[in-house]
Amino acid sequence: MRSATVRYLDGKSAAARAVTAELELSRLAVYDDGDGVLSRWPLDSLHSVDRWTVARGPLRLGVRGEPGVRLIVEDHAFRQTLLSAAPNAGRPPKRPLPPALKRLSIMGAAMAAAFTALFVAAPWYAGPVTELIPLSWERQFGEQVSDLINTNAGWGVCESEAGNAALDRLSNRLAASAGLSYVPTVTVVSLPQNNAFVVPGGYITLLSGLIEQSTSPDEVVGVVAHEFGHAIERHSLKRLVRANARSVLLGAMLGGSTLIARQIAEAGASLWELQYSREAEEEADRIAVDILRRAGITTAGLKRWFGRLAEEEGAETGTDDQSTPATNYFSTHPSTLARFQDVPVYAGDQGLDDSEWQAIRTICD
Repeated sequence: MRSATVRYLDGKSAAARAVTAELELSRLAVYDDGDGVLSRWPLDSLHSVDRWTVARGPLRLGVRGEPGVRLIVEDHAFRQTLLSAAPNAGRPPKRPLPPALKRLSIMGAAMAAAFTALFVAAPWYAGPVTELIPLSWERQFGEQVSDLINTNAGWGVCESEAGNAALDRLSNRLAASAGLSYVPTVTVVSLPQNNAFVVPGGYITLLSGLIEQSTSPDEVVGVVAHEFGHAIERHSLKRLVRANARSVLLGAMLGGSTLIARQIAEAGASLWELQYSREAEEEADRIAVDILRRAGITTAGLKRWFGRLAEEEGAETGTDDQSTPATNYFSTHPSTLARFQDVPVYAGDQGLDDSEWQAIRTICD
């Protein structure tokens, strides 16, 4: 459940009023029929105002930096959705340290945290560690990894003026829908497998087999939106931190990215044999659906692509072998039958017009 009626106190008046709260990609929007949007808050700014959060009953939320603002969520289904999406909604904010103790502990805590993150904890706490890495470094690093993998792997990068322009327009449209501060780069390489992957920084590679086997443009658009989901949540960077924690963190701390990028690129495609977790794949699926819906693009193509992969994997025939050459290359996607069933169908256009689709289909000719 993505929206519900809640009670809202603005911190200025003692009276609560009924408003609509809607869960967006990374924010909670609050609006009413009369005044329109009242506010949009980052999900990580929401916190419980109670000492503990009970399993049932109203969820009372505050907003970091806005004293007195309260949301009271009584709808149980929306409450559970919000608790899953907002990391701090189920717990009160931490009390700040006294100033004197804070000053005394800063240097020692920072040194201990850096040592622990770099040499001990990084592989197991990839998510929090990844948040320490600036997006600007990730983008520079990802560009180098993408270029070096394409060079070292020896596969052909497909380019044409019309095809590149169509991919750029699609990427800009999806980035605007997702509210990204940058536009991911989409490249096509000449390989027969039905797959795609993304490296850190939002550098997405489509295998030509994916385009050739797609029956309509909305399938390719849906896959690109799925890779956007991985890029937004920095899944590939988190995966690299787990596998190459010390090198990645040292590169980010020292400002260098070329050496670690070269080391990873030399591993070539074997790097992408590491699977995303099922949770990461489901998260990317949810984000893809939201991006497509907001962009006015149908989700039918993404659902159709998952359905075809599920059939190829044997999920509907009951065979034990769940992999095929079309699906185990890079092995980035687990069994897809449940994911096919979970994708809702929203109406919209196909994301590419006929001329753009033709340009992309012939980009490797």
